[in-house]
Amino acid sequence: MHGRVDITGLAFGYTASEQIFSGIDIHLAPGQVFCLLGPNGSGKSTLLKCIMQLLSPVAGRVELDGLDLDRLSANRIAGKLGFVPQSLVSAIPFTVAEIVVMGRASQIRMTASPSKKDRDMAMAALERMGIAHLAEDGITILMASHFPDHAFLTSHQVGILKNGRLLALGNPDDTLSESLLYDTYGIHIRVVEVKKDIHRKICVPVLQESSPRTPVKEVS
Repeated sequence: MHGRVDITGLAFGYTASEQIFSGIDIHLAPGQVFCLLGPNGSGKSTLLKCIMQLLSPVAGRVELDGLDLDRLSANRIAGKLGFVPQSLVSAIPFTVAEIVVMGRASQIRMTASPSKKDRDMAMAALERMGIAHLAEDGITILMASHFPDHAFLTSHQVGILKNGRLLALGNPDDTLSESLLYDTYGIHIRVVEVKKDIHRKICVPVLQESSPRTPVKEVS
């Protein structure tokens, strides 16, 4: 996404009686990276698809630089947004370069082929694919992950989706506490700050023993 993203009151459900999520509010400045965390089945992928207009929310709106995406044509949306699914299987053996050039599809006429300019832009994108450099280009990124470490590593904001609501929202360093991670995943996770060389926080799962160990008797 290029620009400011405002998600207000977003809700979705496959049936009228059972909603997957509701009341989702997320606001991102241009160039920010947002990491969405949550347990399996919490609706992370569904939320991203609603934001990308691949699914139609039952309530709320998504705006990009003040433009309501629900009122834009598919071609204009394709020129502003890109989506990388969790898994992608292609029947055709496209090269990496060809797939990147496809990102220019909304700028190419239906009967035309990619120009030298399109190919040059794709190559330039490949050369700068260190993910941290994307925010130098003003690209706003929304990603879903099962790993809290990804939020510490890449993101300006983090949100935790559980039971149809955002359980928490904010800066990863201030938001991802050990108690919150336990409430989210049901396992004990230590949040450790590593200063030497890394200079960031990491998450370490903690194995909890259910009962005291019984000493092993020596065999005589």
